[in-house]
Amino acid sequence: KRGTYFLIMQKVVGPNNSRDDIVYEIDSNGNVLWKVSINTLIFGREDGAQDLAWGENWMHTNSLAEFSNGDLLVSARNHNDLVRGSYPEGKIVWKKGSEHLGLQHHASIVNNDMIIVYNNGIDIGDYGGSETGIAAFNLDGDFLWEKKLGFTSDGYGSVELLDNGNWLTIDGKGGRILEYSSDFNEIYFELEFNREVYLWWHSGSGDSSSNSLYRAQSVKEPFFH
Repeated sequence: KRGTYFLIMQKVVGPNNSRDDIVYEIDSNGNVLWKVSINTLIFGREDGAQDLAWGENWMHTNSLAEFSNGDLLVSARNHNDLVRGSYPEGKIVWKKGSEHLGLQHHASIVNNDMIIVYNNGIDIGDYGGSETGIAAFNLDGDFLWEKKLGFTSDGYGSVELLDNGNWLTIDGKGGRILEYSSDFNEIYFELEFNREVYLWWHSGSGDSSSNSLYRAQSVKEPFFH
């Protein structure tokens, strides 16, 4: 709405390689107009990671969305939290979701009345042993519902509510793009990717995650004319 861009970056901020996730607002020339530290927003100190179990990957902020009034919604994956931060004050409005989320991805705001999240559903104490689903919250961060998808993706993931009311999502670790009916009872489209190497850190390992997909998004206009 302001003709600017938001992006998330990470920087080293303290000893033991501890890091902070920073949200920047930039103009079309790359000039920084505004920024906020996610570590400071939530916990009051940018180098808080140095004493906590997740080390350098303490926060793992993995998505960013904008409310209609300019406030920002971030997914703090390694804390199982959704966080609303005020703009431009850079203050926390609420932090919720941890009772329902497990290492989630891609929190977005749809129709200006609901937050939807790709909930990997992973309990840190039982890593890889849970079921992935789509979770919904109201704009105050209160839980509404969740639909389990019948597979477990312990990393990656996205969800999009399509214009026709169907749901576009992925099996992140399984390498599948899926379109579900509006009630999730039918799969209308499924595309599975099979490749030997996709992520460079899995190259030659034989790990099935080399078929992984991070995110999928519908394209409403052609790339080429």
